Amino acid sequence: ARLAAMPRCRLCARPLVKNVARQLSTCSSFASDNTRGVLPEVMAALQQANVPRSCASYGADEYSAAAAAAVRDLFDAPDAYVLPTVSGIASDALAIASAAGPLDAVFCHRLS
Repeated sequence: ARLAAMPRCRLCARPLVKNVARQLSTCSSFASDNTRGVLPEVMAALQQANVPRSCASYGADEYSAAAAAAVRDLFDAPDAYVLPTVSGIASDALAIASAAGPLDAVFCHRLS
């Protein structure tokens, strides 16, 4: 009965433990972000954008322009170059590549 009252992990529904590293190693999944479905709101927006009409693509469309404007506004960087990517892994790789030199190294935590 005491376990039932404990807060539970949103990923695996196990009771949360005090040792966060142990909890992360037992229930977190750092698999590709392409392994899960999308939220219903995301799918609805995709379906709405997928109307049969002529539309430029690869950054030359109204959706990319609106997203870039929102990012520039969020970061207060009106001249920022916004490069949309298809996944978190691609975003991470581009960010690391832009920050690291050819002879630099990147060290990550064992749970990342």
